[in-house]
Amino acid sequence: MILAIPLILIGILFQPFLSGYTGWATFAFLFAFYIFGYILISDERFMHAIRRDWRLHLILGIACTLFFFSVAAGVPVWDWLVSPGTLTFYISWAAWGINSWCWTMVIFYIGMRFLDFGNTQLQYGREASYPFFIVHQPVIIFIAFYAVQWDVDLKVKLLVVVIGSFAIALGLYEFLVRRINPVRALLGMSLRKRKVAKANNTLA
Repeated sequence: MILAIPLILIGILFQPFLSGYTGWATFAFLFAFYIFGYILISDERFMHAIRRDWRLHLILGIACTLFFFSVAAGVPVWDWLVSPGTLTFYISWAAWGINSWCWTMVIFYIGMRFLDFGNTQLQYGREASYPFFIVHQPVIIFIAFYAVQWDVDLKVKLLVVVIGSFAIALGLYEFLVRRINPVRALLGMSLRKRKVAKANNTLA
């Protein structure tokens, strides 16, 4: 839980000056998770702690989530998040950091507990996750740019954007990224060995 403290501090220190969705405060907040991922995976003791404390993480995550859901009852939680210098600002950002960290740990535990096996589907998804993440955003923007101009129901536009972006992003990964070595290298994937080279190695 001590790793939630930097997340809280990032919110408290950066948000007053670098606010805005996808601004530098958001970048720093998410980048901290990126760094913490390397820290957690580097030592089995962290893995043991996640397995041991998953109930605590779940309870705190639910409590903090209910705190933010209180906005439905008229509690101005979102106003507190953008009111630097007030006690409620510090409380709400503490809850935000704890909430983000705890749910991340819960999902981490679920993955270790129920996805600790391998098959072709998981291997495909594991390899595709990062390239798909990179590709899907420009695809969504491209489709949505035209979809919002259509004179049809909003639900139709939403379905077109969601289904269309998923299908196109997956297609780009399958037929472009996955099969072309320079593109694989560009997106941080290992190079694909040629079947001929494999056959020669087998014969040798």
